[in-house]
Amino acid sequence: MGIVPAPRLILAGRPVAIIGGHLSYFGTTATGTDECRAAVRQLIKEGADFIKITATGGSTRTSHPLRPSFDAEELSAICEEAHRFGKHAAAHCASSQGMVNSLDAGIDTIIHGVHKDPDGADTYRPDISDRIAEQGVFVNPTLGQGVARIRMLEDMDSLTAAQQAELDTFRQNSDARMDHFARMRDAGVIMAAGSDSAWSYYPMGDYQTDIEAHAMAGMSNMEAIVSATRDAARSCCIDSQVGTLEPGKQADVLVVNGNPLANLPDLRQIADIFLAGTRLDRQALI
Repeated sequence: MGIVPAPRLILAGRPVAIIGGHLSYFGTTATGTDECRAAVRQLIKEGADFIKITATGGSTRTSHPLRPSFDAEELSAICEEAHRFGKHAAAHCASSQGMVNSLDAGIDTIIHGVHKDPDGADTYRPDISDRIAEQGVFVNPTLGQGVARIRMLEDMDSLTAAQQAELDTFRQNSDARMDHFARMRDAGVIMAAGSDSAWSYYPMGDYQTDIEAHAMAGMSNMEAIVSATRDAARSCCIDSQVGTLEPGKQADVLVVNGNPLANLPDLRQIADIFLAGTRLDRQALI
């Protein structure tokens, strides 16, 4: 039977987005540095634990995933205001320039961390990885989402031409992301697991796939588990409370049947969950 620290949810509030940008339909939209600072203050008033920024577009229909959204001054204003109140800032970055802009602004965590040019080419940028490592910025690569969709399509009895094309695209993107993941690790970047669920085809409650994806990209089973516990907590600035099992921290514990160090899918064989030291009655949650 294995015992590992259990992940802990924290509140991001609504993401800060540009008008028409990624997640703007449920986010806080802002234009100009004054509105950006006001947006951060409002989110902190509402109890946000950290500030999420859509530094590039994404899969939202009206956004442009390969191009930056906020300009450098706006991004800096958001980060400065978050830091002034002791909060950290995390940026959704689906392109290389989005990462560069976020690093210039003083970001703490980069979400996705995709090395892509404006024309969609998967061009790895070692200079960006070096900056991420030098500035001590965490990267949450969200590899599990693509792996989940690949598995879903591969499990189908037959595929339409459109589904086969989708599978081919997902495989190509996943291969590029995992190659870049390995290169970023070699450059000293700390890769923290984070599922990005329940976006797209990735359901809530399947954090294990993201951990497995980290192992597929070259981590050992232990390294993948640590990326989802200790390093994930560090990337959210809550490692003084959770992320490892040690005196003075909350006793959030996942107990599984089997040994995930030998067989990572054993993380799905859940025997018990303890939240702050109290055993959860999982049947009562159904």
